[in-house]
Amino acid sequence: MTEHGVSSVSIAQAHDVNPFSMGIEAVYDVVGRNFPEISAETIACLSVVATLLLEDQQNPVAVNFEGPPSSAKTTLIDFLDDAGADKVYKSDKFTPKSFVSHSANVKRDKLDEVDLLPRIRHKTFLVPELAPLFGLRNEDLLENFSILTRVLDGQGLSTDSGVHGRRGHTGDYLFAWIGCTTPIEHRVWKTMGKLGSRFLFLEMPKVDLSDSDLVDDVAGGRSYRQRVDTCRGVVADFLERLWIETGGIRSVNWDRSKDPRDVMLKIAAYAKVLARLRGIISVWREGSGDDESYNFSTPVIEAPHRAMSLLYALARGHAIVHGRAQLSVDDLPLVARAALESTPNDRRAVMRLLIGKQGLIQTGDVEAALRCSAPTARAILETLDKLQLGRFENPGAPVAGSFFLADSLKWLLPAIESELTPCDGNGRGYLTDERIAAIGTMRHDELQKLEDVT
Repeated sequence: MTEHGVSSVSIAQAHDVNPFSMGIEAVYDVVGRNFPEISAETIACLSVVATLLLEDQQNPVAVNFEGPPSSAKTTLIDFLDDAGADKVYKSDKFTPKSFVSHSANVKRDKLDEVDLLPRIRHKTFLVPELAPLFGLRNEDLLENFSILTRVLDGQGLSTDSGVHGRRGHTGDYLFAWIGCTTPIEHRVWKTMGKLGSRFLFLEMPKVDLSDSDLVDDVAGGRSYRQRVDTCRGVVADFLERLWIETGGIRSVNWDRSKDPRDVMLKIAAYAKVLARLRGIISVWREGSGDDESYNFSTPVIEAPHRAMSLLYALARGHAIVHGRAQLSVDDLPLVARAALESTPNDRRAVMRLLIGKQGLIQTGDVEAALRCSAPTARAILETLDKLQLGRFENPGAPVAGSFFLADSLKWLLPAIESELTPCDGNGRGYLTDERIAAIGTMRHDELQKLEDVT
């Protein structure tokens, strides 16, 4: 029995049929008919929530959906509204200091009642708008992210003040986080990087509607509210059944030894890509016009262990909502998105450009894609060079510079990946240990160390 009074069982043990149906098909169907553009993002949300079911999960999985206004970010939050007070906690506005309060207006013996941390414990914390938090001054950003960093370790938070002395909550304070934000500034990425970012990001899809589609979307058929209510109902039903079928919080025993090694290796490879893309490097400009140049500090690239842990947890959540107690290649697309989109906007855009152009781009390509000047394009590519993502050959203006994706990352390219991922009739195969080693993605000892951490 667990501390919640339910049996701790694995999905495989709970059902004779493998995989069992928990209504995920209904979610795909209903959301696909009402909001097809965010069907994949809805599954990603459910995957985040499902990480709470893992008996061995230590760190909270926090995913923020990033996109411009009116990109259906808060619609995803609305889908989870009826999931129940035992599963979700929504806050339209909060400050990190509210996790453990030191308010002078509240008596000490009443502070436990206003602390946010106990209220989100073992629930999914829903934050519809993070722009006010990300839009703070650098000094306030650093303070807030230092609190979030500790809270997202999942072990509680203790703080001291001159008003109430030492207060806090320690122990098992696992929760999940789903937030929404408009595109965030580079300085915010830099601040998060200084503390070791615990956040993953997913970019909202860009949908170009025709005039006719826009009219139909707003004024045709069922109203927006009716469609949201329909999706909210199927999501709530799915999560309720999932909680009942698995036994609830921390009730899924996951046998890590049964996860396919080729899938684990691919997640580890994505973790290293993410760590490099989020590396911290200062850039400053000198001169102007034809004499303009950029200088760079020594890059600081975080170890990939935390990224591996978060991506692995997200993949496991995705497996659970699809009725599996082990990973498969079907979980990798979400991992790939999280790895490539949890990065500053300019680097994300250039990586997409590189992958789309088979690993070779020129400064003109970056100028056109990002609508930036030639010096800025060169600075971005020089940054990626210093982050060990490729090689930048820069002869200087007016000759275009060229950027070549690192050989160790060419498995990201569609053509090469297709060549390296033959699958048998059961869909297995992806990248084998030998193929990963052959293209130099990472050494065996590095992979083993990463797997030991997870």
